[in-house]
Amino acid sequence: MFAERLRKLQVRLHAEQVSFLLVSSGENIFYLTGLEGLEGYLLIGAEGSYLFTDSRYEGAVVGLSDFFSVQVFRKQFTDALQQVLEREKVSTVHYEAKQLTVYQLQLFKKAVPAIEWKGSVDLVERLREQKDEEEIRVIKKSCALLDSGFAYIEQQIAVGMKEKEVAWKLEQFLREQGGDALAFPTIIGSGSNSAVPHHHTSDRVIEFGDIVLVDAGVRYKGYCSDCSRTYVVGESSARFQELYSTVLEAQELALQKVKAGEKALAVDAAAREYISKAGFEGRFGHGTGHGVGIAIHERPRLSPMNTTDVLLEGSVVTVEPGIYVPDFGGVRIEDT
Repeated sequence: MFAERLRKLQVRLHAEQVSFLLVSSGENIFYLTGLEGLEGYLLIGAEGSYLFTDSRYEGAVVGLSDFFSVQVFRKQFTDALQQVLEREKVSTVHYEAKQLTVYQLQLFKKAVPAIEWKGSVDLVERLREQKDEEEIRVIKKSCALLDSGFAYIEQQIAVGMKEKEVAWKLEQFLREQGGDALAFPTIIGSGSNSAVPHHHTSDRVIEFGDIVLVDAGVRYKGYCSDCSRTYVVGESSARFQELYSTVLEAQELALQKVKAGEKALAVDAAAREYISKAGFEGRFGHGTGHGVGIAIHERPRLSPMNTTDVLLEGSVVTVEPGIYVPDFGGVRIEDT
């Protein structure tokens, strides 16, 4: 599996005339090695590839020697990098422009001044966009785990609970059921707080009649899930029911567009146009969805600003339209 991913990346590097790519993103290192939390770098060439790490991970990387020339550095990483680049007679190294800090880049330029450093964008991320069968299997497991969490928390939310209490109960349940960690801090927005899409979960006490918006994700074997549900404590009003039915229909229309070859923009437009025509124009500000995988937000973006990308076979995305009315509340329905 990891050998195949490495091979695909090397084919891409060759096609784009990239002699070597320095991988610094922890997510991309996990994708290419299967080691979560490994601190180090990968230097991927069209033919040869190197893994740099320190002695703390020496035992963990033993099994990767079939795919990488493992370099365990005892002093500075830049010393080990310099030796490899000089031995390979490399003149240009591409780096992950979105990941490498200015400070790190300055260190590399100082250590190996003869090298030309070029920023590259999304070379590994473009591979990650198309999930393989194993990735989809793990994401489905993560989603099933999260689904059980929503079934549980729906029965727990009650008048008098703080938003933070709801978040903690859900996190506790997900961890006890086998989740490795949260994919992101759980969002619990009650009452008018539900009208804030990324509300910071607070000490607000839930009252009778409150809307309660729950946005949560769980990480399982390195992969994320992301879903939102909107509840009412007590009797729901006609106004809430109008919001909810509108968002649900918008989601269903967008889901019909989720297929390989469809423009990301078309998925967003299906939900956004329906919500606007229903009388809620301007009350749906964020994108209709985003890719999910090793990262909670990755390619592709289902957004009105993404006018170029199309969905690829194997893409995994959220579909999460919402309507947010200040001083009243909001509704978001999201599935992965």
